Amino acid sequence: MRKGFLEIDYRLVNKGGLDEVAEMKRNSPPVKSPLMKILTESVNPGAATKEADGEESLQLDTIGCTANVLMCDFKAKKLFMANAGDSRSVMGKGGKCVALSFDHKPEC
Repeated sequence: MRKGFLEIDYRLVNKGGLDEVAEMKRNSPPVKSPLMKILTESVNPGAATKEADGEESLQLDTIGCTANVLMCDFKAKKLFMANAGDSRSVMGKGGKCVALSFDHKPEC
């Protein structure tokens, strides 16, 4: 799982990775929630007009990804957890919440 996550990271940061993301965004534009539209406009006045005019943008508020992958090894009675993004994985054990992952943030 670790190798798979690292391979995706490698592909994104090397030549063509961001171009591929930009192409995916052009082909399938993300839909912003009304709240995100208001927040974007308050931080970057005119951003909504620029987007409506088709200006190329890779604003981080419209591009994101999170992955939580759990692999169960029933014979060994083990769980393996991998995550990327700011989604946390938890499980219930004996009526208590147990963290299986930590948020993965750009600054970390």
